[in-house]
Amino acid sequence: MTVCEKKSYNLMSKKQCNFAKQTSIVYYISRVHELCCLFFRPHSIHPAVREGIREHILSFPRQPNHYSRLKGDVEREYLSPDLNLLRMFRLYKENNPASTAKFWLYRDIFKQQNLSFGQPRSDTCAKCDALFSKLTAATTDGERLKIAAESELHHRKAEKAYTQLQVDTDWAKANDDCHVICIDMQGVVFTPNLTHSNVYYQRQLANYNLCIQEMGTDDPPTMCLWHEGIAHRGSIEVASCLLKWAETSFAPLVQAKERKLIIYSDRCCGQNNNWRVLNLLALLVSRRYFSQIEQKFMVSGHSFLPCDRSFATLDKRRKVSTLHTPSDVAEMIRGARQQHPFKVTEMKCADFRQLPDATLKRPPGLLITSMMWLKVTAADPWCVHTKGSHSLYEGWKTWLITKQRKNQPPPAPLFSTTYARAYEDPLPVKKEKHQELLLITDVLATSTHPRLIETSVSPAEPSPYPVRIKASVIILGLYSWNIWFQECAPTCCGSSILCSLKSSRLEKTIHIHRSEEEYSPMVDPDILY
Repeated sequence: MTVCEKKSYNLMSKKQCNFAKQTSIVYYISRVHELCCLFFRPHSIHPAVREGIREHILSFPRQPNHYSRLKGDVEREYLSPDLNLLRMFRLYKENNPASTAKFWLYRDIFKQQNLSFGQPRSDTCAKCDALFSKLTAATTDGERLKIAAESELHHRKAEKAYTQLQVDTDWAKANDDCHVICIDMQGVVFTPNLTHSNVYYQRQLANYNLCIQEMGTDDPPTMCLWHEGIAHRGSIEVASCLLKWAETSFAPLVQAKERKLIIYSDRCCGQNNNWRVLNLLALLVSRRYFSQIEQKFMVSGHSFLPCDRSFATLDKRRKVSTLHTPSDVAEMIRGARQQHPFKVTEMKCADFRQLPDATLKRPPGLLITSMMWLKVTAADPWCVHTKGSHSLYEGWKTWLITKQRKNQPPPAPLFSTTYARAYEDPLPVKKEKHQELLLITDVLATSTHPRLIETSVSPAEPSPYPVRIKASVIILGLYSWNIWFQECAPTCCGSSILCSLKSSRLEKTIHIHRSEEEYSPMVDPDILY
């Protein structure tokens, strides 16, 4: 019985209802009631209101599903983790005070947009989800047993990788000549994280953080930090960070000395599992930083590493921190924990090198993205050894990675002693993002935050000595300039300081107000990175 039929029965007495059940009067009454509800609903929601809410939801910056682009839900996008539904609804009411839309309507329309909050990370395994779907759709016992066996094998491979990581960690604790590290890239940290409502509609500066955590020691993890104005976050950046870490942590080996390095990472082909990183391993062996390097990959979808625990600590600290500049992100990481604080390496443009990806010959048939274990040794530097699993019982497969001359043994790969910079100039940003960063710059330039403006004397007490006012201001979202102002003779010409910062890539004018005193600026373009 429909709702309209129930309402029709409520309007009639019991005797009338019994008669109506035997006839078709109720049918016609219910149809008339539905037509009345369709054309004369006093509380119906106008389509323009729904469209306005939808446009407001889609006005927030979104991130694509980067970490799950190979899965079925490739169209899902992610909003800032600082947002939530209630905050977005309040912002909508501030922008549309005349709207009568309720929170439940805003929530229902939001659920239709395929959006989520937080970082676009994958918490489930694509293969596990696919096997579960096949298992539920299976119709025979034979199919179920086959799918269950495949799922059991997949989980055993994942458990084997974690077991091997623990075994290597115990071995590194007992042997000083063995070092085990885990590397992983943190989710993007955006700055500045201001609290006023306009920031949620504007794109911000992206900061990247690569964690290099050595296992089996009490040494804190090393966080290699940079932002999008310095470099990207691909294989060049990961290889450059590993090279810098190796050069600062170890000295080249003398003869007859041995040192082994084992690297654990996920299977991200654009960052860790590629030929450029493999060339870097051979480069470190050729420079005698290590006598043997092994790279082991976790099973896709089951790649939780100790670096993720460090990232969880940083995420908790970030929620209670004020991050205006990239230097604030570095300070936040240093102060995230009191015992064994994180070690921060602020990467500069000169630290990123155009490391080779084609020095090693790529033998036909070798697909390194399908291998789980790679090894390069100083004993035979002209070969790379591979395994398709973490099993100790599987034999090594050897591949020649240098060109062999006729009637001569294969030579060792020849690497250059120096490599050019990967980026000669700071990286530009898109025009739309550049304009939005300028709007945020104006807010930061007039802010009274102590990190933005620090004065040494009060305006009412002019000093005969130079007054130094240090202001760190984000310009174009790429630079942090240290601006020093020197006091001139007090005049009554005005109360604003005009400072023009010019370079080959930017020009920005900043006004800083001071009570009835005029200063002539001396600009020291001390770039933060």
